[in-house]
Amino acid sequence: MRDQLKEPSEYLGKLEALRKVNRYAKRWALRLESHTNRHPECSGRPWGWYEIYPLGIEVGFWGSDKDDLKGVDIVAWNEEAERISRAT
Repeated sequence: MRDQLKEPSEYLGKLEALRKVNRYAKRWALRLESHTNRHPECSGRPWGWYEIYPLGIEVGFWGSDKDDLKGVDIVAWNEEAERISRAT
């Protein structure tokens, strides 16, 4: 299911729920990741999607003609996500 990217704090509840059912998830932190599809576009260029790890929430796509998270500071988003994930 595709979702719009929200602030890291809005995903914290889902991370806590995951931690309750998966003992290994206690050390996991939220992270915005970019994935690449194995099959390129018809033009031969790569394309892919953005996902919130470890929740598996898809928040956008990227490719030669679009980038749903263009203008988003992914490094800053991940730093904030790391900080709040470790705090709980």
